[in-house]
Amino acid sequence: MAEAIADMPAFERLTAPRYGYAEADRIAGVTRGTAKRWIKGHLSTSTGGESQYYPAVTAVESGARDSGSDRPYVSFFDLVEVAAIGHFRNSGVRLPDIRKIVAHTGILLKVQRPLVAEQWKVGGRAAFVRVCYDSLRLMDERQQARQYWDSVLSPFLETIEYEDGFARRWWPLGAEQRIVVDPDIGFGQPVVAGSGVRTESVLEQVKAGSSLEQTAYDFALQVKDVEYALAFESARGGKHVAT
Repeated sequence: MAEAIADMPAFERLTAPRYGYAEADRIAGVTRGTAKRWIKGHLSTSTGGESQYYPAVTAVESGARDSGSDRPYVSFFDLVEVAAIGHFRNSGVRLPDIRKIVAHTGILLKVQRPLVAEQWKVGGRAAFVRVCYDSLRLMDERQQARQYWDSVLSPFLETIEYEDGFARRWWPLGAEQRIVVDPDIGFGQPVVAGSGVRTESVLEQVKAGSSLEQTAYDFALQVKDVEYALAFESARGGKHVAT
């Protein structure tokens, strides 16, 4: 599977299934089961008694994704969208409102997947304000919508690196902390930038009793890089022993 993805053109590699649902939950920093619900949709019952599965992630290019949680059903684009929606949710926005915001801003910006499009970062602020205040009345005033964008959404967008108009790499802790998710490096797993060393591997070695300095030496990293890797894993639910 990994070799087949590596042979694909760049854009197709960004949309090809790569992660299992549980794996995507961990990397995106959301609770277990979230990626599956947001990609496949979750059951919602209307006042008329009709039920339907409504996905939160914008699109599914790879066809049906309806079985085991650890098979590769989640693309890099899906992963970034799950992380972005999780950022929305952590700030208190309801999932139905997030769906509406994404759908309406996508129409205004003329992009199918605004959460992974560079246009969302470049021109999204005005569209977001227009949608949240003028169209959906989710904010009490335009200034509130602007402040929300500046304090909540803009910092997250700064963690995404774009190429050719779409998300190409994600720096979950910010680029200055050197942990990157790149579909072409380490099979898309979080790694220390410039090394290809997975953050999980760093955590495993430290948990086995290696000091930060020894771990850095063994992986040809700086001690600070080891600390960044452990910080990422800790934020994703991993635990490391004190050294």
